[in-house]
This record gives sequence, structure tokens and C-alpha cells, in this order.
Amino acid sequence: MMGLCVPNSYTYNCLLEAISKSGSIDLVEMRLKEMCDSGWAPDKYTLTSILQVYCNARKFDKALSVFNEIYGRGWVDGHVMSILVLTFSKCGEVDKAFELIERMEDLGICLNEKTFCVLIHGFVQQSSVEKALLLFRKMQKSGFAAGGSIYDALIGGLCEKKETEKALHLLSEMKELGIDRS
Repeated sequence: MMGLCVPNSYTYNCLLEAISKSGSIDLVEMRLKEMCDSGWAPDKYTLTSILQVYCNARKFDKALSVFNEIYGRGWVDGHVMSILVLTFSKCGEVDKAFELIERMEDLGICLNEKTFCVLIHGFVQQSSVEKALLLFRKMQKSGFAAGGSIYDALIGGLCEKKETEKALHLLSEMKELGIDRS
């Protein structure tokens, strides 16, 4: 007869992360309860997965509760903030997303390159081209180089807003930097 394999917190965290990507809130909550009932306390990785599933399901009251717990324990980092910023952006809450970005800066937390790119595209799609331009400059100040797709999105957004002078300025900057439009 073989012995029982008893999951530990690492096992539960891996499981919760995988389930959170599937979007099943009920299953995540069930496994979280099982984890706690087994004597394992949720840690930063546990709570980040829980935050992700609530954000993806647009359960903002629950997501805020989890975020407050993460914040209260001093576990807020770029990944946690990026989850929230991207969620607000996807939901069309561009102003809230931008407020969070500024709050991140106050906390000394920087966005990663991928998050900058996703947000800039999202802001342009939400017709918040000015905020996208501000984020673009923050991206550059953070040391990330924008590719052709970022320039294209911004130039297209500016043209839609009939801001041709700004669009031409970006096109000129793009050419000076030798960036392809791919």
C-alpha cells in the first residue's frame, strides 16, 4: 500500500494559480477553503491568484478585499498592481487605471514593458489618446524602447482625434529612431 501524498502550501499555490487562469471562482474558493482547513495560511502567491480570478470575473468588491489584505501585509508589488491596472483598462476604467499607475510611482513600483504596451493600446482603443501619450513618455523614461506597433497605435489614435501635428511629430520621432512600422 502506498502512502498518502499531502499537499503543502506550494502545491495549493500552484493549483490555485492554474485554476485562477481557468476563471472558476467556485473552484478557487473551494480549494482556498480546503487549503486553510488543512492548516496552510494564504501567502502572497495564494492571494495574487485569488486577486487574478476575481479581477478576471469583474468581481471588484471581492478583488478589492483581497487587494486590501495584500496591501495590509506589505506584499504589494508590480505584478499585483499590474493585475489591477490591466483589469481597469480592459473594463474601460482608464482614469482609475491611470490613478493606479500614479500610485505605483509613489510606491516606487514600475510597470514592466509588456504592461506598458498593453495599456497604451488599451488607452488608445478607449479614445484616451492623451493618457496613452503620457504613459508612452513614462515608458520611455523607464528605459523601455517602444516598437512600431506602439507608435502606430498612438499615431492612429491622434489622427482619429484630428491631432495631425502631434501625429507627425511621433512619425518623425519614429523615423529618427529607425523604428519600423511592423
